[in-house]
Amino acid sequence: MKAENTSSDTELADFAAQNDTGNTCSDREQMNTKQTNDRAEDIRQYEQLEEEIRQLNVRLTEAQDTVLRSRAEFENVKKRLFREKEQSIKFANESLLLSLLPFLDDLDRALQAHAEDDAGLYKGVELIKKKFLDTLYSQWHVKEILTVGKKFDPTLHEAIAVEESQDVTETIVIEEYQRGYIYYDRVLRTAKVKVRRLVPGVHTQALTEENNKHQPSGGKHE
Repeated sequence: MKAENTSSDTELADFAAQNDTGNTCSDREQMNTKQTNDRAEDIRQYEQLEEEIRQLNVRLTEAQDTVLRSRAEFENVKKRLFREKEQSIKFANESLLLSLLPFLDDLDRALQAHAEDDAGLYKGVELIKKKFLDTLYSQWHVKEILTVGKKFDPTLHEAIAVEESQDVTETIVIEEYQRGYIYYDRVLRTAKVKVRRLVPGVHTQALTEENNKHQPSGGKHE
C-alpha cells in the first residue's frame, strides 16, 4: 500500500513538473512574441520619424529657396527703382534744355550772317555762344554733335539732303543745316545734315568688271 502511494506521488510530481515546463515554454514564447512585436513597433515608429524628418527637411529647403528668391527679387526691384530714380533726376532738365536750343540756333544764324560783315560783332556773338555752351556742358553735360567730314550715323544725324558720287566708299556728312546736341549719353536733338553717298549700283558694277577681267577668254570656267 505504501509502495502504491509512493508511485502515485511520483506520477503527480512528474505531471506537475511537465506542467511547469509547459507553462515555462509558453511564457517564453509569449515573451519572445512580445519582444518581436515591440521591436517591429519600434522600427515602424523609427521609420515614421525618419519620413517626417525627411519631409520637414524638404519643406525647410523649399522655404529657404523661397526666401532666397524673394530676397533676390527685392534686390532687383530696389536696384531698378534706384536706376529709374537716378535716370529721372539725371534727365529732369531735358525739356528745359530743348527749349534753349532755338536760342543756340539763333546764335549760329547770327554768326553765319555776320561772318564777313562785322568782325567785332562776330567775335562778340561767338564769345556768347562759347560761354553758353561751356555752361551747358559743365552743368548738364550737353555737347555738340560732330557732323561735317564724319561718317553718317542715323542715331546722330538726320539726312535731309543727299548728294551721290562715285568717289566715296561710305556715306559722309558734307554739310550741316542745324546743329545737333547730346545730353549725357542721350541724343537731345539729331543734327540735320546733307550727305554724300556712293551712286547706287556703282560698287556692284565695279566688282563685276573686276571679276570679268579675271575670267578666262574661252568662256566660263568649268
